[in-house]
Amino acid sequence: MYKLAVTIGPGRGGLDPERIREQVQVADESGVQSVWATEAWGTDAFTLLALAAAWTKQAQIGSSIVNVFSRTPAALAQHFGTLDLVSGGRMIIGLGTSGAQVVEHFHGVPFERGLRRLREYIDIINMLMAGTPLNYEGEIFKLRRGFTLRFQPVRPHIPIYIASLNPASVRMTARHANGWLPIWIPADKLGSEIAALRDTAVLAGREPSAVTVRSPGTILLTKRPEQARQAVRGNVAFYIARMGVFYYQ
Repeated sequence: MYKLAVTIGPGRGGLDPERIREQVQVADESGVQSVWATEAWGTDAFTLLALAAAWTKQAQIGSSIVNVFSRTPAALAQHFGTLDLVSGGRMIIGLGTSGAQVVEHFHGVPFERGLRRLREYIDIINMLMAGTPLNYEGEIFKLRRGFTLRFQPVRPHIPIYIASLNPASVRMTARHANGWLPIWIPADKLGSEIAALRDTAVLAGREPSAVTVRSPGTILLTKRPEQARQAVRGNVAFYIARMGVFYYQ
């Protein structure tokens, strides 16, 4: 069964809340399964997700993605827990590491131990959603005062999807996350990559279907297919040449 998703954000004319409202309401009324907001070095994801939560009734709301270097795990738990509250339990957490260019030269944070950081963010967010006192002895985070969120989350667990590229991070996704957000996988390789993900999940004692896979592709309706292909080529070239070694590899 295929499920449709839409991504919201600034258009060519900039951020237009009225356009976004119309887009998400039409999507919601049409049965679109999920509405997603991205975040890089432009508009933030959480403002857009709050608007989407307020203007929809059925569609799930997801971040694709928020990086784990720009905010603490507790801050992200507050953000996502609040969004789950205002949306009535429709939030999907989408996390990734981004890359050294953005993390070090936009956020000013060392791009170090990204995989371990992702794992600890998953643990800490899950603990806070579940109401478990935050006593956590990680390799990066050591939290010993037993904090809990000062509001009651709608759900004891919000699904966490991970945007992962290299084999180690994909394996971590298969073992610990609820979903995978792949990117830049050639169409003829996607089936084997998903099969490997599910095999790793089984080896970790999980059901093969425990990890949802969101399509890395986009459906575009256009009368100018070559112009659309050129836009995609340009985006791929930008990631390969300018956004760090992960994308190149």
